[in-house]
Amino acid sequence: MINEILHDKRLIKYLCMAVIIVALEIANFQIIYLLTNDYMTATIFSFSISVVLNWIGSRLFIFGKSEHHPAKEFLMVLAVSLLGLLVQILTMLLVVKTLGLYPLLGKILSISLSFSWNYWARKNFIYSS
Repeated sequence: MINEILHDKRLIKYLCMAVIIVALEIANFQIIYLLTNDYMTATIFSFSISVVLNWIGSRLFIFGKSEHHPAKEFLMVLAVSLLGLLVQILTMLLVVKTLGLYPLLGKILSISLSFSWNYWARKNFIYSS
């Protein structure tokens, strides 16, 4: 299994791009959180910015164009991402409300949990050709 992962060039590219997108998402989260003092607003807005950046990066550098019209492709990415957003919101609630930890820690954990779903769904349903 490790060998398969190391030879999946798209996964390696996706991981590299993810590092950049995650850094931007965390920075956006922290800025929005400091401005609003509302971790849910910061979660949703930083996630939304990342979805758009990830779609552009995936299209240009990882998967290429899909067989779908760009508008339909974006809507598909958005649909997949909504589940990722749900994971992030639930994780944030657990980490901040239940465990009483700092929101940035919850954001980092929530991004980690939603990463695998996003890659798998995009690879298998949106850019499967």
